[in-house]
This record gives sequence, structure tokens and C-alpha cells, in this order.
Amino acid sequence: MRRTTRHQLLWLCLSVVCEMGERVSWSHYPGHLLLGRSYALLTDVSSPVDCQNACLLDRQCRSVQFIASLQQCSISYYSKDQAPASFRADSEVDYYEIVCVSDR
Repeated sequence: MRRTTRHQLLWLCLSVVCEMGERVSWSHYPGHLLLGRSYALLTDVSSPVDCQNACLLDRQCRSVQFIASLQQCSISYYSKDQAPASFRADSEVDYYEIVCVSDR
């Protein structure tokens, strides 16, 4: 049986989020959060990149919020565009959402 590498697994997950020929990028909104829209809370997360990588392993994830002072990451099925009334300022939180970018 052939083993799937981490790189192949991430590519498979990304291909579901973005269309063929697009790549995943992240929009960063410092000092903002998506209030009440998280479905998972991860602790002992050392960086925003670790938080983003956790998101990429879930095909339905659209955004993450990272709280550096608490080393917490919350994952959401929603983006700020899908829940604009929930998008709020909070100086303790950094909000990131997936953006699909075409290389064409």
C-alpha cells in the first residue's frame, strides 16, 4: 500500500477549498474576530501558521482566529463575508481567512 505524504494530504485538502489552478493564500485582519462562529478551539498553538495549517486539514474551514497571549486558535466554517454582523474589532485577536488566488 502506498503511503500518502503530508504534502499530498495538504494538496488534497486545498484542492477542495480552491478551484483547480488556484492556490490558497491568507488575508490577515489584525485586531479582529468573527464573534460566535468558531466550531473548534485549539490550545498550545504557538503561531498563526500552526493555526492556519490546522484549518487546511479541514475541508470546510474558511477562517481562523489566533490569540497569541493565550496561544489559542479557533477555527470557523465562516468567513467575514458570510457573517458580516459577527466581524468585530478586538485588539487581542488576529483574524485570518482563506483566499483563493489564480496564478493566471
